[in-house]
Amino acid sequence: ERQEDPLSPPERQALEHWKRFVEQNPDSREAAPLLEGIDEAQGRWLETQRRRNVRRAREALEAGKPAAARSYAERALRYAPEDPTAVEVRNQAEQRLAVEEENRRRSLEATAAAADPGLERPLALALLAAHADLAGAARRLLEIAPDSPLSDEAAFASALAASDSGRERASW
Repeated sequence: ERQEDPLSPPERQALEHWKRFVEQNPDSREAAPLLEGIDEAQGRWLETQRRRNVRRAREALEAGKPAAARSYAERALRYAPEDPTAVEVRNQAEQRLAVEEENRRRSLEATAAAADPGLERPLALALLAAHADLAGAARRLLEIAPDSPLSDEAAFASALAASDSGRERASW
């Protein structure tokens, strides 16, 4: 944070001296003008930190790094609570993280289902073969294990089979 500070080292030192002076001499006539300078410098620093972290959050989101984006957005919110831009970027990052987590969960379930090659092998062979009974393989999988993690793949294979047979509306 010290390297990202918008204040130069002499300004930071002066700010620290001003703060110390005002704390030690709150009733001094020099304290009032210093308070304005302290508030202005502190506000400038907070706004710069918010802006930088929102920019980094957006860049991380665009780079496909939602965890980093969420972290930067939350940091921006520490500098400016309830900043609408930071809230929006954080929400987008959290949505992407939720999708990644759901995909990871489904992938693990499919891996567990893959332990039974009797479920996946006929469908996989039907998808690879040129003139195989794709619709039949998909139907058998759905009959055997309708709640299988592979049921989405079987439904997709059924749609492919319908499309291949010219039943476009049924495929959709």
